[in-house]
Amino acid sequence: MITDSTFFETKYDIRYRSSSETERISFTLEIFDWSNHRIAFKNITVPENNSRYQSINGVLFNKSGTELISAPTGIQGSYEVNSNVQKLSAGAFAGCRYLTNVTIPNSVIEIGSQAFLNCNSLARCDLPNSVSSLGEGVFLLARLQRFSFPENITVIP
Repeated sequence: MITDSTFFETKYDIRYRSSSETERISFTLEIFDWSNHRIAFKNITVPENNSRYQSINGVLFNKSGTELISAPTGIQGSYEVNSNVQKLSAGAFAGCRYLTNVTIPNSVIEIGSQAFLNCNSLARCDLPNSVSSLGEGVFLLARLQRFSFPENITVIP
């Protein structure tokens, strides 16, 4: 019998074809709130020999670490973006319903469309003045209580 406190964990491998090889990214799936049927990825792992991507503390980045591509939807509490990140990809934190705060460093200059889509618990996100480009609907369906807007935005979608 599955109860509210029961969780289920399994692992999925997603493979893609590049011109020369097949590479793998693994996601650990955890159902941690059965009563609301909340399903979330707990962790993203990438083999060290992957030529395109890397995982840092369970979050997916490009190989150079300058672009945060995807956070697992099961991320909880606060998250501090690494200081060498320059771009948050479209949908980077989409669906992270238990994320409450994100600290974005001055190295970030671009935030993609719907980067924080459906982050229901996100209460605070201060965008540094280094950000000059915001995609459409960056905070769509997020419930921000505190937000600081950068002075250097050149385009507001």
